[in-house]
Amino acid sequence: ENTIFKEINYDLVKLESELKEGGVNNKGDRTMILDTIKLIKTLPNHNITTHIVKKLKENEQQAYDELTSIRYVKDKIATLYFRELCWLFDIPIKDYQLVFPVDTWVKQMANNLKILNEDGLSNEELKKVSGLEVKEKVIDICLKNSIDPIKFNAGLWYVGIHSLDIVLKNLENIHS
Repeated sequence: ENTIFKEINYDLVKLESELKEGGVNNKGDRTMILDTIKLIKTLPNHNITTHIVKKLKENEQQAYDELTSIRYVKDKIATLYFRELCWLFDIPIKDYQLVFPVDTWVKQMANNLKILNEDGLSNEELKKVSGLEVKEKVIDICLKNSIDPIKFNAGLWYVGIHSLDIVLKNLENIHS
């Protein structure tokens, strides 16, 4: 419940300059940070996690809409944050699409697991598949097989992030 945002008044123009000087070179990233701080300052307890957890429990879509109203927060960032909150705080979720972030790795692994098409898709075909379609198909397969879509998604992200390390660690086993 403790937050620094309650006591500190930020000069947002100066903060943007400090962010840039500190290496946050992407204007979109700076804008997202500043918009997030503006939202946090409007919250009664100045704590975005407490606020979003409460909103998720009350109205998932409203929580999603509020978070994505922050400039440069799109589906991937919002759903990644929601996935972590639902997992961490054991929040039951009705719409798994709101907690299922999709990136290139998730798309590729869903394709390699033949979830998107039983024959697999070419790279060109895979580029045309929307994140929403990936979500729908993977979530459907998970639920039909009594697999928690949140945990499955987290596993796909883990493998995607650590795939090179996993391959290098197991390289000697591959040649055996």
